[in-house]
Amino acid sequence: MPSSLAPIYNKPLPSSQVQMPLFTLPPAPIRLLLDLDGTLLYNACSLVLSRVLGTPLPDGPPSTWLKSNFLATIGISIHDFWATFAAHQDEIYSKAIPQPGAIDCVQRLKAAGAYIAVVTARRASAKEVTRHWLQQWQVPYDALEMEQDNKLPAAQRYSLNWAIEDDKLVATSLARVMRVILISPITPKRHSFHARIKLVAGWHDVYRLITE
Repeated sequence: MPSSLAPIYNKPLPSSQVQMPLFTLPPAPIRLLLDLDGTLLYNACSLVLSRVLGTPLPDGPPSTWLKSNFLATIGISIHDFWATFAAHQDEIYSKAIPQPGAIDCVQRLKAAGAYIAVVTARRASAKEVTRHWLQQWQVPYDALEMEQDNKLPAAQRYSLNWAIEDDKLVATSLARVMRVILISPITPKRHSFHARIKLVAGWHDVYRLITE
């Protein structure tokens, strides 16, 4: 470079002329882990098994009944309960109702280019009724993984970077490798969450939280 031009090239630009970098990394594609029961939908466990067992069961997932020892109070063993559940699982899952706003949100995420892996703890024997329900309610997805009590391996196998979940322990495990939307209508007391977990009461803000 000629010495006469060196002062021009070496002179720093005024702060008013400093621009954003010309080359920036694009946002990472959304690769979503989607839970079913208690997250995308309310299954019909309480409705169906109240009829079958001849005693009213409270709303909510069976896990809450086990934790509260509710089954013992109505004289049903855990073994008999799960045997009855398995015998009627197709009806329980086929009569499931989507959570308000859930399907619209998932459809919008898919339209925005998201990869969606449905990952559930449901038994493999429920795969056909699960597929049928997803098709019936027009839920878009790219992969379906059954019998995933520990969802972290599936999350890593599919290189997922977001999750929508309703179980606090599962959400905490997934937060090791991704960001998590934890859907919980009731805010858990005395529970500190991982920094990657966002607690919401429902699906209203989920699309914005994932895409912003």
